[in-house]
Amino acid sequence: MFTSELYRRSIVLPLSEGALKRIRDDDVIQGLDVERIKLDDDDLFYRIWDAGVFRRFNQICGALVDEYEQEEVGRNLNKAGKVIRSEFASLDLDSDVVDFINSLSALCERAHKLKLPLVFVL
Repeated sequence: MFTSELYRRSIVLPLSEGALKRIRDDDVIQGLDVERIKLDDDDLFYRIWDAGVFRRFNQICGALVDEYEQEEVGRNLNKAGKVIRSEFASLDLDSDVVDFINSLSALCERAHKLKLPLVFVL
């Protein structure tokens, strides 16, 4: 199965090199060893987008996360998680956007510890 089919509108952390290889090869299966944040709600996705979370993430990580291409990001994840949580904490955002920011920050920290990238399938 294609990564874009199984993980559409998700941020995926492969928990092993084998899982990462399957994602890179577009050969994923249900039950693959991953953690992920699902963004099934288009309204929520666009509120996160409009708040500038992905733009700031891209700046910190030197990435191009957008809704058109799958993007693998492995640089500066620990920094990105901390900076985004800190910078967006003082803004008046909906609670579900704040929950997303906290989840993204935690996933960034976990990816950093595992020395594995996040895969954005938005």
